[in-house]
Amino acid sequence: MRKIKEKLSSQKGESLSETLIGVLISAIALLLLASMITAGTRIVRKSMTNMNNFYTDVSGIESEDADFVVSGTNKLKITMNNVEKTPVTNESSGVDVKIYKGENTELKAYKPN
Repeated sequence: MRKIKEKLSSQKGESLSETLIGVLISAIALLLLASMITAGTRIVRKSMTNMNNFYTDVSGIESEDADFVVSGTNKLKITMNNVEKTPVTNESSGVDVKIYKGENTELKAYKPN
């Protein structure tokens, strides 16, 4: 406690090396802060792009837009297990469905014809 009071009441200034080290530490801290801001901005920009792509694909699929339909004949074969755990399949060759695929994401959906 006594040393702290002496230090506070002392009229001595800091040496040149102490001042330069303080400036160096401040400069490094500002550099780190600038790089964190840059990285954060880049991450936010990328997430906004991904989110907009996702919403565009969801909107196109939900509105059944023709641009999102996968061309060709698509069949969905349904297999279920009964109580004895033996596979039960529908006797027909499947259910006709339309398959929708997102343009920007791996999002997929299907709807019966």
